[in-house]
Amino acid sequence: MEGLDYTEPNITFWILGTPDVKQNVVEHRAKIFFGSDTETLNFERCKGTRKYKDPRVQLCWENEVTARLVQAVGRGRLNRLPNTVIVFSNVLIPDFTDKATGFVIEDLEVADGLDKLTDVAQARSTAENENKTAENPEGHQQTREEREAERKKQRELKARRKEQAIKMHLAGKNPKQISEQLDIHPNTVRNWINEQAK
Repeated sequence: MEGLDYTEPNITFWILGTPDVKQNVVEHRAKIFFGSDTETLNFERCKGTRKYKDPRVQLCWENEVTARLVQAVGRGRLNRLPNTVIVFSNVLIPDFTDKATGFVIEDLEVADGLDKLTDVAQARSTAENENKTAENPEGHQQTREEREAERKKQRELKARRKEQAIKMHLAGKNPKQISEQLDIHPNTVRNWINEQAK
């Protein structure tokens, strides 16, 4: 985190890799959040990976990594100035930016370096969208009203799932059980529960 206090605009800032999170930090977080669960926590890792076998412990590791990546960007004030921030990590960072471009490993191979990576990823994404349109037999483009109706439908679905998750929580189910049953990320379930508690 040292040396990240940039104040100049128009910097391209690369964050390569995943921050190191010590085992004892992950264990401490897991015990705070899940220590009262009936199922004992398992701090064993999957062979040859950074992943933990216990999804609850893995979630704590991912949350800590996400917090550190977001903190790095915030420390450099890179999210407040006209800068470009590129993060290469195996952890998804929800709500990190409204201009995120997703990369796949093939994009890096096609770009043959980092300089053209964004252009290659955007070209791939555009081509995928065009293919989806071409696959539509009627060639129908959604109208503004149709897009808004689709968004409204998604919001209503989310509201129903949130209500269902809260009811399950009040019935005594833990976030892990709720997330598995409703096929929702455990972080989302915890956020909904915390919002309800306020």
